[in-house]
Amino acid sequence: MRRWWLLGGLGLVLFAVALSVWAYPALPQRVPTSWSLSGEAAGYSSRLGAVAVFPVLAAFIWVLMIVLPAFSPRGFRLDVSLTPFYETCLAAIAVFVAIQGVILRAQIAGTVPSISLIFAFIGVLLTVIGILVGRVSKNFFMGYRTPWTLMSDQVWLRTNVLGGRLMVVGGLLLIVCSPFTNVIVAALIAVMAVVVVVPIAFSYVLYRRLEG
Repeated sequence: MRRWWLLGGLGLVLFAVALSVWAYPALPQRVPTSWSLSGEAAGYSSRLGAVAVFPVLAAFIWVLMIVLPAFSPRGFRLDVSLTPFYETCLAAIAVFVAIQGVILRAQIAGTVPSISLIFAFIGVLLTVIGILVGRVSKNFFMGYRTPWTLMSDQVWLRTNVLGGRLMVVGGLLLIVCSPFTNVIVAALIAVMAVVVVVPIAFSYVLYRRLEG
């Protein structure tokens, strides 16, 4: 089964490379790579730099799919959680490739990428991670790894279930808010603050209550 997950990830990486190779000749010599919310270009790059970012990022995540399970310390193995771990990595690569397509299309056409679509993809990724994170056993690489979750199996489980639910709600909220560019950045900041701060605080309070 591990082989198929890795082959799927490799296929997505190669697709990202193919997109970049296809887009490269159609791009201008000086390519806009970042934009303000008003639609003005805020940063530029060479053609090679513009097309290399997402394939390199996708390849990096794919390498992590190979490396991290092998480096898990005893007592925190990813072995029993390989399926949600691989699913999370593949979801991340797929979303990055989708965003790459949106940006390359805009760069070729000389227009501004759809901010709404990009934030919707981010919401989809957050939702998928939220669904999967509650299924991950205690480890050093995925989930809410606080001093208190790593000290207690029960604190780990309940914190990651809570965090996963918050991610799902936050991801769905981003998808709903994605058409409204005037509020989407504020929504993203609020969602990320909640999904980070609340589970960490919850893990501390729960650990103190359980362990005294």
